[in-house]
Order: sequence, then C-alpha cells, then structure tokens
Amino acid sequence: MAKQLQLRRGTTTQHSSFTGLVGEVTVDTDKDTAVVHDGATAGGKPLSPEAGSTAITTLGTVTAGTLSHGTTLQGWVDASNTGVTFPAGHVIKTVSNEITATGVARTANSYAKVLNAAGNAVFTGQITNVGASNKVLIMLKVNTYVIQNDAADGGAICIYRENDIIYSHPSGHSDYFGGAPSAMSHYSDWQINYLDTSPGTGTNNYFLGYQIYNNAAISVEANNPFHIIMQEIQG
Repeated sequence: MAKQLQLRRGTTTQHSSFTGLVGEVTVDTDKDTAVVHDGATAGGKPLSPEAGSTAITTLGTVTAGTLSHGTTLQGWVDASNTGVTFPAGHVIKTVSNEITATGVARTANSYAKVLNAAGNAVFTGQITNVGASNKVLIMLKVNTYVIQNDAADGGAICIYRENDIIYSHPSGHSDYFGGAPSAMSHYSDWQINYLDTSPGTGTNNYFLGYQIYNNAAISVEANNPFHIIMQEIQG
C-alpha cells in the first residue's frame, strides 16, 4: 500500500490558540483549508480556498453607515436603500421608459399635459423609493410635430411632476416662428436634461407637457418613441 501523509489538524477554535513552527502547515477542519505558521502568530495564516469553491449566499443585515471612497459593497441592497448612505452626488439608481403611443396637446395659451386619444397623460416616467433630500436627474428625448395656423402660433415643451410644472422651455427658445407664413407644419427634436432638486420622498411621476400659443397643435408621433431616463442622486 502507498504511504499516506496526514498533517496535523484541528478546528478553527483549536487553531486560534496554536502557534506552529516556522514553515509548519496544518489543516483547519472547519474551513477545509491549509494554515501556514511562522512560529510566532497564534492561529497561523489560513490559505484561501480555490476560487469558486465557497459561495457567499447572504450578507445578513446592512446597518446604517456611510460608504466612503474606496469601499466596496458586494451583494444586493434593498430597493429603498434602507440603512445605506451614499456620498453626495452619487447616482443611487437609474430607471428608464419608452413610450410609443401617439399623443397630442391642444390647449391654447396655457400649459397642458400631452394626452393620448383617450384623454390620458400616457407620456410618463416613474421613479420610486426616492430618499429624502435626494434629487432626480431627468433626461428626456422626444420628437414633436407642430401645426401652425398663422404666424403667431407656436409652443414649447415642459415637464410636469404629478400636476406641477417643474420645467418649461426658456422664452425665446420655443418652437415658434415669429413672422412665419401661416399654415406651417414641421418636426422638432427635443433633448432636455433637467435636475429636479425637490422631488417628493417615495414615488415621483413625470409627464411631458406643452405650452400652446394661440391656435397651434402639437403631436408626439408613435413612430418616434418618447424616451425618458431618470436617475436618483444622493443629496
């Protein structure tokens, strides 16, 4: 029969009070790993098991605290980020939405949400579990089709949070052709980046709106999807 080598061995607890000789190798029977000794350190230095042989199945409870630069958090954090504080300015989560339904806005001389044929404000993006004092960065891209009935017609994009207008396009940069011939129709591409500095704690719904001047009409076409990306940023 071939000779077999059996190293000294013991549990993790037994190793904790054992100081091996310089270069001595023992086996931790709890961790199933070799332990190298230096003649001075109680417990020695356990070697890491082969990569992939041991899986961490749970992280347990994440307690309150601040993650500083260079800290790595591995695993899942619950959706509400309970107990975890990220450094100011860090992106906590990103959500997006794409709408392909056709919608219109026809309310003259005032702001209105863009509605579908059934009269519902379908052009929306939703972000949930927003923390207190955090911000939401809105990145919006939409293609509109504008109908002018005379030279004074026009309009501008706006964004609602629920029923409040939080962004309206600057005066002088609207979709408006002063002195243009009547009965003009044209497409416009809108790309808006807006930081909502006072979103509500919890769920926030954002809607596309439009301000109509005089008798213009605005249509968001189904063949040019409306995109919205929302990022919660630590305050």
